[in-house]
This record gives sequence, C-alpha cells and structure tokens, in this order.
Amino acid sequence: FSAFSQFFTIHITIPKSIKTIATMCFDSCDSLASVTFEDTSKYSENEALVIGYGAFGDCCSLANVKFPNRLRNIENAAFYGCKSFVNIYIPGNVHKIGMCSFSGCNNLKSITISPDNIYYDSRNNCNAIIDTKTNELISACSTTVIPSSVEEIGSFAFSTEDVDSIFVPDGVKEIHFDAFDSRKIRTISIPETIKEIAFRSFIRCLNLEKLYMGHLTPPDIYDNLKEKLKGNKFLRRLTIYVPKAAYKLFKKHPKWKRLRIVQN
Repeated sequence: FSAFSQFFTIHITIPKSIKTIATMCFDSCDSLASVTFEDTSKYSENEALVIGYGAFGDCCSLANVKFPNRLRNIENAAFYGCKSFVNIYIPGNVHKIGMCSFSGCNNLKSITISPDNIYYDSRNNCNAIIDTKTNELISACSTTVIPSSVEEIGSFAFSTEDVDSIFVPDGVKEIHFDAFDSRKIRTISIPETIKEIAFRSFIRCLNLEKLYMGHLTPPDIYDNLKEKLKGNKFLRRLTIYVPKAAYKLFKKHPKWKRLRIVQN
C-alpha cells in the first residue's frame, strides 16, 4: 500500500541520496502535483536511480516530472494512470522501461527520448517509446504514428482513452496480447505482414467496430474462437473488412467464417 496516500503533499523533491523509489510508494496520492529529482553532474552506476513498480501509479494530479540524468530503470506501471501527464522526456541513461510504465496516461501528447539513449528511441518524431534493439513499440500516446521500421506492438502499448483509430503499417510482424487497451478505439487497420492474429490483442477494446485487414490469404488465428464468441460482445459486433480478392477465402476458412466478414 502507499505510505503517502493519505497525505496532502503537493510538491516534493527527491534528493540525490535516494537511489530507489519503492514499490507503490506514492500510489494514489491524488494531490501530488509535481516531483523534482535532484540530479548529479555526471552519471554513475553508484548514484543511479530506480523508480519502482507502481511508485507513482494513479497520481492523477501529477503533471510536472523532469526525469534526472541519473535515472536508470523505470519499472512496470511506475506512472500508470497519471492522467495529467502531457509530455515525457526520457534521458539518455535509462536502461529499462517496464510494461505499462505510462499506461492510462490519457492526456499524454508528446513522448521524446534523448538521442544519447542506446536502449530506446522515438524515431521519426513518432511520439512513442521503441525498444531500439528489438524494434518493439512499448508505449504510445494519443499522437503516436507507428513508424514503418517497427516490427512488434508490445502488450498495453496503446493504453489511452484518447485514441479512436489506429493504423498499423506494413513491416509490423507481431501484435502482442492486450496491445490495444482502450474503450475509445473504434477502428484498427493491420497489414499483411502480420501472419498470426490473436484477438486477445483487441479484447479490451470494447467499442471496436471495424478491423481492416490487408491480407490476401487468411492469417492464422491464435485464439479458440468458439470460446471467445460465447461471452464476448465485441467479437460478435465486430466487422472485419478484407480485400475483394480474399473475401471467399476468409468465408471458407474454418475459423474466420465464424466472424462477420465483408469486402473492403
């Protein structure tokens, strides 16, 4: 539980002697408005900072955070639900950004990574966090444009309530489970380069209406559709648009024929 959830702290300063912000330390501290991290003049592993799991989760008023150069790790869900975030700048020494670190930051409009960071980038001013080595997009915001060099969309990458349409470009090969986690998303377009579909990737998109597919042959479906269709209203409502040349193949496919397929 949060040690500070019942206090009325408005602005705090984290001294450079602090090397770890503990798990859920400031969780749900609604009145926390800004955090200032004292920095060091030069990065040193001995003075590196780790922001722990859920450390600032659901701090709804937290809008002003400047990450220090000594920041090394941002653990899972560290800033989950910080709905007042508008801009994020990731310094050059950050080695790790965990899953859901910025999920639920619904007003986030800008994500920038230092050009000195060798682990993550925001190439082409895409307003996203991309793992440089794997080309996996791990965190997005309402203004994200997925670069064509991205190969994977990570779990909970699109977890914001300010996006209604997503275009996935050619080149993306894999969409992870729960990659799209928003009730506002109504339309998703995916390319033929994705060879396997997991509807669990979209399962939290309760208002998803249209899925546009560029495939000329039906891709594999990971899910057990018989089970998914039993209790899932969104799948029963979803309309899937496929190229005219592929329509008959989709309608004959043992899994795809269970869904609503129309020609694009």
